[in-house]
Amino acid sequence: MELLSSEDFKNTKIEPEWTAMDYLLEVVRVEPITSYPSKPLLPEGLKRHIVENMGGSNCVLVIQKQLFFSDVNPQASRLLIPFSQVESHEFLNESEVERLKNKEAIKACLVEPSMEETEINFKWWDMRKNSMYVITT
Repeated sequence: MELLSSEDFKNTKIEPEWTAMDYLLEVVRVEPITSYPSKPLLPEGLKRHIVENMGGSNCVLVIQKQLFFSDVNPQASRLLIPFSQVESHEFLNESEVERLKNKEAIKACLVEPSMEETEINFKWWDMRKNSMYVITT
């Protein structure tokens, strides 16, 4: 990535109501994002596996998350799911919400892309400024 210098702005017209970002967009010729991709759909094979093999229903996508080293670090042994990134919290029933609020873990099944099933612990961490679900084994 190339850094901008004052030379890059020498032919830029000055508009009093513009912000610094407006000038940057003018010089770099970046178009602001006006539309976002649609939310991803749950793969049909995964839905079918949940319904036919696990007795599930009302399949919903809870989160699609880019994984970082902290998510796959063997020393951490946990996957964080920030509330702010969850599509809908309605995947839990009332008794599950109560159990999580009481700091109880819920045994759940994680389905891998290969459809291999792994038992996990699903918890709720209530932090000072935000809350998150966490998956541990």
